[in-house]
Amino acid sequence: MMKSNLRSGVSTAALVFVLGAAPALAQSGQDDEIIVTSRKRVESLQDVPLSVQALGQDDIAKGGLKSIADYALRIPSLSFSQFLPGQSIIVFRGATTTAESFNGTSSSALYLDEIPMQLEGQNPEIWLVDIERLEAVSGPQPTTYGASSQSGTLKYVTVQPDLGEFGGFVDVGGTVTENGDPSYDLSGAINIPLVKDVLALRVAGWHADYGGYIDNIAGDSSQTHSFPAPGDSDAIDEIFGPGASNITRNFLSNDAFVEDDIGGYDISGVRASLKWQVNENWTATAMYQWQDTNSSGVAAYNPDIGDLQTVRFNEEFTDDEWYASLLKIEGDLGFADLTSSTTYFERDYFYQWDASSYWSPFLASTGLQQNAEFARGDTAYLFAAYQSAITAVTYNATSYYVATEYSDASLVSLFDTETTRFSQEVRLTSKPESEILWMAGGYYERFTDVFDFRSLTDGWSNSLAATLNAYYGTTINEPGIQYNGVADDVIEQWAVFAELGFGITDRLSVLGGARYYDIDQTNNYLTVVNDGNFAFTCTFNDPADETSGCQTDGAGNLLPRQATAPDDGFVTLATLTYAATDDVLAYFTRSSGFRTGGGNILRPGSTAPPRYNSDKLINYEVGLKSTMLDDKLTVNLSAYHMVWRDLQINANDPTLDFGFGSIILNAGRAVIQGVEANWNYAISESLTFDGSAAYINARSVEDVTLNTPFGPETLLFEDEELPLSPDWKFNFGLEKTFELPFWDAEAYARFDYTYVGEQFNGSTGSLLLTGNLAPVPRVQPSYDIGSLGFGITRDDLQIYFSINNLWDERPVYFNPPRWPDNRVYTARPREYTLSISKSF
Repeated sequence: MMKSNLRSGVSTAALVFVLGAAPALAQSGQDDEIIVTSRKRVESLQDVPLSVQALGQDDIAKGGLKSIADYALRIPSLSFSQFLPGQSIIVFRGATTTAESFNGTSSSALYLDEIPMQLEGQNPEIWLVDIERLEAVSGPQPTTYGASSQSGTLKYVTVQPDLGEFGGFVDVGGTVTENGDPSYDLSGAINIPLVKDVLALRVAGWHADYGGYIDNIAGDSSQTHSFPAPGDSDAIDEIFGPGASNITRNFLSNDAFVEDDIGGYDISGVRASLKWQVNENWTATAMYQWQDTNSSGVAAYNPDIGDLQTVRFNEEFTDDEWYASLLKIEGDLGFADLTSSTTYFERDYFYQWDASSYWSPFLASTGLQQNAEFARGDTAYLFAAYQSAITAVTYNATSYYVATEYSDASLVSLFDTETTRFSQEVRLTSKPESEILWMAGGYYERFTDVFDFRSLTDGWSNSLAATLNAYYGTTINEPGIQYNGVADDVIEQWAVFAELGFGITDRLSVLGGARYYDIDQTNNYLTVVNDGNFAFTCTFNDPADETSGCQTDGAGNLLPRQATAPDDGFVTLATLTYAATDDVLAYFTRSSGFRTGGGNILRPGSTAPPRYNSDKLINYEVGLKSTMLDDKLTVNLSAYHMVWRDLQINANDPTLDFGFGSIILNAGRAVIQGVEANWNYAISESLTFDGSAAYINARSVEDVTLNTPFGPETLLFEDEELPLSPDWKFNFGLEKTFELPFWDAEAYARFDYTYVGEQFNGSTGSLLLTGNLAPVPRVQPSYDIGSLGFGITRDDLQIYFSINNLWDERPVYFNPPRWPDNRVYTARPREYTLSISKSF
C-alpha cells in the first residue's frame, strides 16, 4: 500500500509539473520528418509500408537511453532476457521457444549500420553514444536482411561524418543509486573536415562506470541448493529408490565472498568514421568501432533471501571485447545507385560464474541415485565427477562403495569464446524518382565461433570422488575439470535477392521480392566428462572406432566429432500499398523469414538427429500510417497473423539416461497474432503526448512429445504460451516545453511510463533436465515502471536531470529457470542522474 501511494503521489506530481509548467515555446514537435533506412533506401518513416519504430537522438538524450534494458521499455514489440551486458536474447513479437540459450540461432537480426552482429544468447551491448537513431522493424524482412531477420530487425544507425562543418560535443554525467554504488558516464565526439566538402573524419568515444547494487550476504547452501531436504526420506526414496535417503548432508558457506554492491560494470569504446567524397557520383565511408565491457559480479538477487540480496560462493566476472569495421562504397550509375558493403566483426568473450547452485540438482540427484544403485549392487553406476562432494562412504555387504555423507560442492563455470563474422553485400537500387522501383543484389557471409566451456570442481584432485574414479579406472585430462566442452563452428552463406515494385494506379502500388540462400555449416565438437557414463561426444573410455565416431590422432589425443548442416531455400515478400491521401497510407504484406539450422552435440550411440533444419515463419500483416490535424497527430497501426512451422525446440538428448545433453529438434507449429500502434500528438505548441503499444498472443497449436528413458516428455503443449511474449506492453510519454524566465534558456519536463504484462520464462521443452528434475515454466509477473526528466538548453549547453525507476520497482526482467536459487534480474534501483553536454 505504501508503494502504491508513493507511486500515485510521484506520478501525480510529475503530471502536474509537466502540464502546468510555465509559458509555452512556439514548437510543435512535429516539424521534423523521421527518415529511416529499414528497407535499405532513404525514406520517410510515414512512407514505409512496414511496422517500424524509430528512436532518434532527441529520444535517446531525453530518455537517458544507453543499453537494451533502457530502450526495450520504449519498443513494445521487442522483448529480451539478459544475464549480463553482452549476454542477451532479443525477440520480436514473441517468436521464440526459449528465454535462455546455450546454442541455436537468433530469430532476430542485429545490425550496426550494415554490420550483422546477432548471436543467440550473446548479443553484444551496443552503447548508444553518437547514434543517429535506433530502428526497430517488426516481422520478417526476407529480401533486405535474410537470415535471422525472422521475427524482426534491430538496427543502430551511427552519426555520419559531416564534410562541411567542424563540430562535436562533450557529455559528462553522474548518477546516485539508492542502495548501490554511484555511477559516472563520459562521452564525446568530434567532426573534422580534413578537406572541406571532400574528406571528413568523425571520432566518438565513451567510458561509463556503473555501480553495483546487489549485496552478497553471509549464508550457506541451504538457501540456494535445491533438492529434497535432508531427513525427507520418503521423498528421496520415492524419487531415487530404496536406500537413497541414508545420507548426511553438510552445507557450504560463502564467508570468503561476502561483499556489498556487486554486479557493477564498466564499458569503454571508440568509433572512428572517415568519409570521402571521391567525386559528385562516388562516396566511400570507412568505420571502425571498438568496445570493451567488464563486469564484477552478476546483477541478480534472490527475493527469498532479501531485497537486492543473494548468496554466492565464488568470484564472478566477465570480459567482453569486440570490434567491428565497415567499408561502404556508394556510386551513382545514372540509371541506379550502387552500394557495396564490406564488414568484419570480431569478438572475444569470457565469463566466470559461480555455478554451485546451478549444478546442485545434478550433484544431489546423482549422489542420491547412485547411492541407491550402489546399495542394490548395480555395477553400471560409478562415482561421477559430480561426486567430488561425497565425503564419506561405507563398503557394503555386496562389496560396493556406498555414499553416507554428502557436502554441497563449490563449482565455477568458465566460458571463453571467439567469434568472427565477415560479410560482403553488393546491391543495385533504382532511383527514388523512378516509376518502377527495384533492387537486386548478392550477399556472402562467413561466420566462425570457437568456444571452450569448463566446469571446475573445487578440490577435485584431493576428493574422495577422484580416489574412487581412479579405483574404477576412470581418468581425466586435467584435475578439477568435471566437464569440458569445446566447439568450432563455421557457417558460410551465399544469397541473391531482388525486389520489383510499380504503381498500378496513382494511389495503388505493389512490391514483390525474393531471396535465395545457400548455407553450408560445419560443427566440430569434443566434450569430455571425467566419467564415461555421462559423456556427450567422446571420452577417454570410448573406443576410437567408426561405431562410436571417436577418433584419435597419432599421439592418442581425442579428435572432435563433426556434424554438417547444408541448407538452401527461398523466402519471399509481397506488399500492396494504397495511399488514400497524401497523409494516409494503408498496406498489406505477406512476408516469410527463416533462421539457419545447425548441428547437435551428440554422444556416441545417440539416436537424436545430428542436425536441425532452418525453421520458417510466414507473416500476414495489414497496416495504416496516418498524419492528421494539420500534422499535429501521427498514428501508425498494424495487425498481423504469423504462422511458425518446424520450430527449433530446445530439448535433451532422449538417449541419455541422465538429461544433460542439450539438443535442438524441428517439431511443432505456433501461431502468433497481435496488434501494434505508435503515436505522437502535439496537443499544443508546448505539450506533446507520444507512445506505443502492442498486444501479442503467441501460442503453440499442437502437442510436441519426445520419447526418453523416463517415458514420453512433452516439449510443447497445445495452446502453451511462448516465452518472452507479454500479452500487453505499452508506454507513453508526456512532455512540456517552456522558457525559463530567470535565464535566457529553453527547458522541458517529461514523464514516461511503461507497462509490461506477465510472461513465461521458458517453454516446457526448453527447461527439461531429466524426468526427475524438470522445472516448469514460471510466470514473470507484470510490472510498470516510470521516469521523470528535466532539461535546459542555452545556446550550445544542455543540462539534463532525470529520476529513473520512480517508484523503485523490482520488475522481473528475467527469472532463469535452470537456476534453482530463484535468482531474478531486475531494473536498477531508483536513480538520480545529472548530465551536462556542451556542443561546439
